[in-house]
Amino acid sequence: MKILLTNKQYKRLFTESLDEKMVKIFDKIINILKKYNDVYFIKELLSFYENFDDSIKLNFINYDKFIDLFIDKVISVTYPQIFSRFRHNEGGIKEIHNSIISHLLDRGDFKKLISYLIKGKYISNNEKAEELIVDVLPNILDHFDFLYEPKELIKTLSKLIPKITHSRYLVNRNFLPILKNYAQKNGLTLIDKNKGYTFNKGDEGTLIRSLVNYIKETPVLPKKNRKGFLDYLGLKDKSRGHYSSFWSAALNSGIIQKVGGGKNTTYQLGSNYENWEKGNVVAF
Repeated sequence: MKILLTNKQYKRLFTESLDEKMVKIFDKIINILKKYNDVYFIKELLSFYENFDDSIKLNFINYDKFIDLFIDKVISVTYPQIFSRFRHNEGGIKEIHNSIISHLLDRGDFKKLISYLIKGKYISNNEKAEELIVDVLPNILDHFDFLYEPKELIKTLSKLIPKITHSRYLVNRNFLPILKNYAQKNGLTLIDKNKGYTFNKGDEGTLIRSLVNYIKETPVLPKKNRKGFLDYLGLKDKSRGHYSSFWSAALNSGIIQKVGGGKNTTYQLGSNYENWEKGNVVAF
């Protein structure tokens, strides 16, 4: 059985395993690198890194001060910036990037890993990093299940999805089924986070509540449609395209559903409506 150390225990063990001289050397290198930005930072970093032996590379990549610096200088900037600044050194950056992820996984520091990944705009151009994320999802769920409410954990993990662009098939094949199973075990239903809408069950003033009330309200209207909803909101002068993003997201969420087609199209409450009323849906 694999025993995972807490982050605090790992840091203490790691620091104790480095002699005082090595720590001073690493700190000196980091202080030098802090002075540089963009391509100059990468050139200086690689000039140090490529001359390390494997043991020193491992220790350097595991050093939290370096990880924080790498986030700040490299992976927190957007891909177009990275492409223009770092393209001549892309291989070296990816090696360090993937090594940091691998070693955070090895030490079981999932909290820092998720923080690292969420901040890392650069990950969307790194297929190896994406595969590592997908593969480790069950471990992340097991680890954080004891620390966070399931709904909050799913919301946090949902921030990773926009970053996994090159390996969409991995997401659909592995990531989503595992997460749906996790949600189901915890009495939750996943809905699509569509066009920025999450449809948290809130007060009576929300637009989704108004739509639900419109569909439920009596006397029953002949047809519940977009134009009728705008009339219900007092927006009779608006076209049916008004609130189109909201309407599309509401349909994708399963809180409402479409019935019929063409001129006979109408809408009714959907399969996820009851779970939404109970506060048991979470957008992903």
